[in-house]
Amino acid sequence: MIGAAEVTELRTLLRRRDPSLRREALDVLTAWSPEVLTPDGAVAALDSATIVYPPVPDDPRHPDEMWVRLLWPAPAVVPTHEVLRVYALAGERVRRALLHLLA
Repeated sequence: MIGAAEVTELRTLLRRRDPSLRREALDVLTAWSPEVLTPDGAVAALDSATIVYPPVPDDPRHPDEMWVRLLWPAPAVVPTHEVLRVYALAGERVRRALLHLLA
């Protein structure tokens, strides 16, 4: 199971200077599924969507949006009030992803 500590560790890798480390972290994030998140891991993933991450050269993926997309297959893993809390803090791209999660 993936908890808040693992989410925090991946979030830290996504903010590193080394683009190859960030690309590897994006690959890990892509491989995760909501079924393996603990409740605190799911909320930590939501919180991670409010952070600005440096881009990875030649990679169109956006980590902030990916954190929310991670939850799309199982939206019930996070309480609605947590989604609404993060909505107030998030940027436009993430807000669109959160609306999809709420729908």
